[in-house]
Formats: sequence, structure tokens, C-alpha cells
Amino acid sequence: MSDTLRKLFHGVLTGQPVQFRILDQGVQEEVGHSLRLIPMPLSRKQEEAIRNAWSSDLSYIQGPPGTGKSHTITALMLTALVLEKSVLLVSHKKAAIDVVRRKLHEMLGEEFAIYVGNDASERDRTKRRIGELIEQCGHGFNERLSTLKTQEERAKVALLNTLTRIQKEERSLGLALERTNANYRAQEDHLRNRAAYARDFQEGDLAMDILSALPDVPAHWTNTLERLEEVQNQRFMGEDIPRKDLLRARLGLVGYRRTFNAEWIAEEPWNAHRLRAHYASIQAYDAARKERKQIHIKLNVVRRTIHDLQVQAEEQSRTYLRTLLRRIQLENAYAAGGDLKKFQSLFRLRRPSLVKPLMEQVTYSSITRIFPIWLGEMRNLGGVLPLQSSIFDMAVVDEASQVNIPEVVPAFYRAKSFVVVGDQKQLGLEAAGLFAINRTYEE
Repeated sequence: MSDTLRKLFHGVLTGQPVQFRILDQGVQEEVGHSLRLIPMPLSRKQEEAIRNAWSSDLSYIQGPPGTGKSHTITALMLTALVLEKSVLLVSHKKAAIDVVRRKLHEMLGEEFAIYVGNDASERDRTKRRIGELIEQCGHGFNERLSTLKTQEERAKVALLNTLTRIQKEERSLGLALERTNANYRAQEDHLRNRAAYARDFQEGDLAMDILSALPDVPAHWTNTLERLEEVQNQRFMGEDIPRKDLLRARLGLVGYRRTFNAEWIAEEPWNAHRLRAHYASIQAYDAARKERKQIHIKLNVVRRTIHDLQVQAEEQSRTYLRTLLRRIQLENAYAAGGDLKKFQSLFRLRRPSLVKPLMEQVTYSSITRIFPIWLGEMRNLGGVLPLQSSIFDMAVVDEASQVNIPEVVPAFYRAKSFVVVGDQKQLGLEAAGLFAINRTYEE
């Protein structure tokens, strides 16, 4: 019996409080790294639930139907593969198992797990997969294993590189969003500039949207205004103005008037201060217009890039996980060839009187290292799994509202830690008293 189950029974039978391992920080960091390598988007609460499950002896995932519990279970079982741990998913309802099974099938392919049940085709499939592993452990084993290790490492490096690129692009997106906020502030300033322009110059320009149709503001207008200001100062001081300078100033005024539709210049052509104010207003509008256009393009480009990289990362993650699973199975199958052959024989037998003695000859801790992911209905576990303590690192009970205590204890007996999944409003475990001792809630 595992320490966790022993503590549970001790608390129930004696009424005394018990202390479980809760939120082991070292384990949480390791789990956090494994979560990066699985191709599933997870909310902060879902990630927290998975971290808590692996770093606690007993955890509890609750939520009403449709809140992503099956999604979380699937991610939890994929992290078991990355962590090279074993996990058993059980439920009273086959439908609940099938939901997770389909999700895992999409990620890992057909031969991803042991399904505990009475279906003849499933038993044949498992028997065939075991036979393939036994054959692969023969001639050419070292070369096959070396190739798998190389492929696994390359797949992992490629995935991590893509994830790093995603982080870089997300930082770029964050900077672009900051610039967008700055642009909003610039737009507020611009609106004030428009109001000032309407007040001080030609309100009709705004009504006809003339400013929006203006070309990019060239820098040489600054020099033109400086020459106009020099001529104005000379006129004010009564100095003689060279004909060439006067002609250049007049041409500058005509060009400015045509370019920016500044008809008011005809009434006060030598008011340099007013010209500068007009030009500053146009520059403010032009800068805000360019900024808004640039930000819009930048955001769209970064978002598309992130989406494309995420699609790439999902495919790379599938490749990595499938290669990892094949390497784990082959490597551990070679180390436990005798146990694997005996385990294969179980799928040829039906009579309990023959199955049980053979089970006792199998070292199941070796088998769960070869096949780290198991699924099945509670009533079928005894068909291929003996009632041995701590065969699995974790047991997950889905649809816990449908489970009674006598059914769940054998599943927990086979594991070192437990995760209970269900709807808090439907669970009848509180009345049973077993899980009221200590629970970790993840919504």
C-alpha cells in the first residue's frame, strides 16, 4: 500500500488529521518545463492544476461539464510521458475514457497506450504491439535505439528553437501594443491639433478632409519657412532685400499655398509666425497618421508570425512526443524482455485461473516503464493488472461523481499519488469522508 493511501485510511479510521506532500516546488519547476513541450494550449488554471497534480500526493480538479477537464487530463498524461512517469486513467464510464483516448490518439498515434478492457480487437492490437517491440529488441537493436535517440534530440531542439522564436515574437507584440497605446495618446494630441487648426486656420479643410489627402510632409519646407522668416525680419527692420531673395521667398509662399491648400496666405503672406504654426499643425497630423498606419501593419505581421510559429510548434511537438514514446518503449523493452514476453502471454488467456498465476510472475514496474500511459474502466483493471501497490506513479479518476469508494480504492492502491476529477456539485465523495481529509482545488 502506498504512503498516500495509508495516510487516507489512517485519517478516516482514526479521525486524526494527516499531512500530505503538497506543492513540491522542485517538482513544479520540472513540470513547468514539460508543459512547454506538449502541443496543447492551456489556461493558467489548467497549468496550475497539472503542476499541483505532480507535486502533491492528492489533488482535485473540479469544474462543471464543458470547462476543459478532459483537455486538462490529456495534457496531464502527456506530461507523464515527458517526465517519463507512468499514469493510469480510470473511470466508471467508458465514454469519459474515450474522450481522452481520442485526444491522445491525435497527439501520439495509434500505439500510444495500453487500453484495459474486454474488447478482443484491443487485446489483439496490444499483443501485436508487444510482439513488434520484442522483435525490435533483437538484431539491430543498438542501431535502432541510437537512431531514435538522435531523432528525439533533434526534434526537441527544433521544438525549443521554435518556442524561443515565439517568445521573441510575443515580446515584439508586447512592444507593438505599447506603441499602440502611445499612438492612442498621440491621436488625442492630434485631435487637439485638429481643433486648433480649425480654430486658427481653415475649418473648411477639416470638413473636406483635405488634411487626410495631403502628401507626406517633406523636410525642405522647414528651410523654406526659415527663409521666409529672414525676409520678414528684414522687412520689419526696413532693410533692403535683395531681389533674388525676395523672389525666392515669393515662390516659396506660392508653393506652400498650393501644397497645403493654405488659401489664407493671400491675406497675410508675410506672417512667418503663423506659417510656422500652420506647418507644425500639419506635421503633428502627418506624424500621427504615419504612426497609426505603421502600428496597424506591425501588429498584423507579428500576429500572423506568431500563429504560423504556433502551428509549426504543435507539429514539432507531436513529432517529439511520438519519437520520445518510441525510444522509451524500445529502451525499456530491451531491459525487461522476459517480463514483456510474459505480459504478452496474458493477452492470449481468458480464464482467471490461468491469468492470475502468470500475473504474479511479471514485474509490473518494468511493464509500466515500457508503457507509461494506461486507460480503462475500473471494473476491467483486474484483467491485466494485479492488485500490486504503487505500480503507477499516478492514478487519475475521471467522472468521480459516478464512482463509489469500493471501486476507487483498488485503482488508488496501484498508484503512488492520486488525482480526482469531477464536478464539485455532483461529487458524492464529501459524504464518503475519504477525500474530505485533504484536497487541493484547481478550478
